[in-house]
Amino acid sequence: MTNSPSNHRISPDSKGWQHEVRADIDLTGNRTTFTEGGKTSINSGLAKAEVNSFDIKSQHGIKNDIKSDIVLHTHPTATTVESTATAGKFSVYTLTATDPSAADTADFAKRDTNIIAGNLEKNSVQVNADGSFIDPNNKQGAVFYDRSGSETMRIELSTVNKILSNYENGQIKP
Repeated sequence: MTNSPSNHRISPDSKGWQHEVRADIDLTGNRTTFTEGGKTSINSGLAKAEVNSFDIKSQHGIKNDIKSDIVLHTHPTATTVESTATAGKFSVYTLTATDPSAADTADFAKRDTNIIAGNLEKNSVQVNADGSFIDPNNKQGAVFYDRSGSETMRIELSTVNKILSNYENGQIKP
């Protein structure tokens, strides 16, 4: 998880939690790739920060498609505020793990287990006249999806941290 105090953070993003990252895992449980996408951008009212196949191939020197049986990726947890052309007007964007994009759903069809970690909710945000705002403290966690894009399970951050605290160096603690 992006804001997890665990040593097993999914995101290397140390400020703002504004990047999407992706871990591709094979059936043996090994992480085959760990890829960071670009910073959240807003274009024509659409916020995105995806990891695409070009990112994966270029960051890992892969020429062919990568094999992954499970894909876990994060949706950025930071709330982003964009100033509009009209002075004093702001648009607020919060991405969630509960709202897969069209690209996510298309990718889900390739494997039985798909996980998105990130915000589980979008709390309202009051934006001040200068564009500043208070963090809405959205609940975070992980959402599991099947091949069809249907949600199969949802767990909160505290549960993720309990699970991860039982592991050390990829093994269950004795």
